[in-house]
Amino acid sequence: QMVKRNASSIDLMIGRRLGDESTHEEALSWHEVSLAAITRTIRRDLREDANIAEVDIVADENLPSPRLDAVAAELLLRTVIAAVLREAEPQSQILVALVKHTPQSVVISVRHDARAPRQTSCERGLLLAAELGERLHGRVWVDDVVYIELPVSAPEEREEIARGGE
Repeated sequence: QMVKRNASSIDLMIGRRLGDESTHEEALSWHEVSLAAITRTIRRDLREDANIAEVDIVADENLPSPRLDAVAAELLLRTVIAAVLREAEPQSQILVALVKHTPQSVVISVRHDARAPRQTSCERGLLLAAELGERLHGRVWVDDVVYIELPVSAPEEREEIARGGE
């Protein structure tokens, strides 16, 4: 439900600024984007929920600024952070940090101290994030922390990279 609301509000915002004709094309274009800045935007947007949960959302300043689908990256990261926020221990933090950056993708982690057992609402949010990740040509998985992998070039550019830039 929150993802639908976020997607609708992002689409509406882009539509107002660019006009309906270019909304879809511009929204799905690839740009160099600071993952730290995206995390700070999400922190600002989720400030009220974080205050209620007594949790701080922190962006590691070593996060890169890869070329990616910025809207997709923000939507996916927002979905994961909102999910883990539901089960984070009070007086703790959610840390978004770089794991790996390659020419094909960037992997970031979302670390948090979780209350045991895992909250059902968090599980549902992470399942939604995993489905969303697949649709956006990335992936989300949970190990000791939550990982997000995002492609750093458009699908047609990834094919060109794989062929050696022909």
